[in-house]
Amino acid sequence: MNAMIAKKMEMLIVEDEPALRRLYTIILSSLFEITVCESAEEAINLIKQPGFVTDVILTDYDCPDTASGGHVTRTANLCLPGVIIILMTGGGYTEEDLRQKHKFNDFLHKPFETKTILEVAKKYSTAKYSQAH
Repeated sequence: MNAMIAKKMEMLIVEDEPALRRLYTIILSSLFEITVCESAEEAINLIKQPGFVTDVILTDYDCPDTASGGHVTRTANLCLPGVIIILMTGGGYTEEDLRQKHKFNDFLHKPFETKTILEVAKKYSTAKYSQAH
């Protein structure tokens, strides 16, 4: 007899600030299996790897390296059709500005409260089910 087993959805967090990476991981690990990248370039390389899968990407738009969160969104939309993308920025960009250039599902302007990121993430955290053998 096969049973259905609930699994957490997977989230890729892309954040260059170490303290924020830790904070987001702590806050969101109750809802998701977390993979963390400390740069947009690292995330892009991971997303391009054959077999890499994630359900949700939480990415900072303003990354100090040569790639940005915008590059992450473009790569993710090409390589992972249907992936959910939550774009964050602390810069002078508005959601409307970024929507003209990038495809994403949700937007957070930094700084935001812990409850805000939880509310947004919960919208996308439905459990996946797999067959147990």
